[in-house]
Amino acid sequence: SGKQVAKNGRYKVWLMAGLLLLIPTIALLAFYGQTMAITQRILLLALCGIGFGPGMPLYSLAVQNAMAPQQIGQPTAACQFFRQMGGVVFSAILGSLLIYFSHQQNGVIDYQNAIFNIQLILMAVVMVTIVITLFLKEIPLRRKE
Repeated sequence: SGKQVAKNGRYKVWLMAGLLLLIPTIALLAFYGQTMAITQRILLLALCGIGFGPGMPLYSLAVQNAMAPQQIGQPTAACQFFRQMGGVVFSAILGSLLIYFSHQQNGVIDYQNAIFNIQLILMAVVMVTIVITLFLKEIPLRRKE
């Protein structure tokens, strides 16, 4: 996605494409993941990686592109800080929800149900991210003179 953005200067389309790829792949993993062959699950996980991939650098690019060149350091640092903090907090929340959703039956913990519920929550988070990204104003990239 980085090379394509460098060619045509459009980053929002790649962000949306990645997010829109995530919805069906997470849904397939949630609803059919346990009945699929391991190769099919690996393929879906690879597609999830492709869906998440553009988001990491391109949201930072959008923030940097919106600022004046002499002020790029501050928003980049803030973006990285909030990405790290969000990852820590979200991991803690999902870990707590995993414990909450796992039910013990006959002394065996049912993680399958818990992971299903976590994947549904992730789909909802991706949908919210899609709505937020729709409102992202795409500013043309600055070019070297």
